[in-house]
Amino acid sequence: MRSRSAVASSRRTSRSRRRSSSSLAVSSSIPSVAARASSSASSGTSSSSGSPGSSPDPRARLSLAESIARAHPDSPEAAVFLAATLREDDRDLPGRGEAIARAVALAPEDPDALTASAVEQARTGQVPAALRTVERAVAVAPWSPIVFRVQANLLASVGRCDEALDSARRAQGLLSHRASSELVAAVDRDLQLITRRCSRAQAPASERSPVRANP
Repeated sequence: MRSRSAVASSRRTSRSRRRSSSSLAVSSSIPSVAARASSSASSGTSSSSGSPGSSPDPRARLSLAESIARAHPDSPEAAVFLAATLREDDRDLPGRGEAIARAVALAPEDPDALTASAVEQARTGQVPAALRTVERAVAVAPWSPIVFRVQANLLASVGRCDEALDSARRAQGLLSHRASSELVAAVDRDLQLITRRCSRAQAPASERSPVRANP
């Protein structure tokens, strides 16, 4: 017969597992809804890899994210989903800053919320703050290629070439076999662009290509 303490411990473990399962179900419901809507909205579009129909319409995705956030105003998952969607949309949309700030408030350790905040800060000219924010994202998600992709682009924008290249290579090295073709292509493209940009910046003036007004 098991002791009372063993029985109590077993019950606590069971309750903990039930809570974890419940949390997982809630957090996974939003991406699954998003995936279905993105799939239905993607006909006629082209991805960065050139295959038609593989990328969702960004307007449809944003509309979905906004509707989920309105329906679940206190949900960190809904707020982060909207923030991550806005991170990939560079349009000057009303309320985008507030929506991203709310995601950080509800999920201050979420890398998607933090990278969205960093991108928004850079977009509004707050580059030093953006670099600090993306450092927080690196600290909480050092396994995320998206975090290092955002960091690489921010560092390149201020001429910190060696660090930018290091982050871009980290992003590439962290890509898993499950990464989307769009993300793989974006990370590879970033590395190529940053490499070229930094090579020109570091070359002696006499070796730099002349700047032409009309390419």
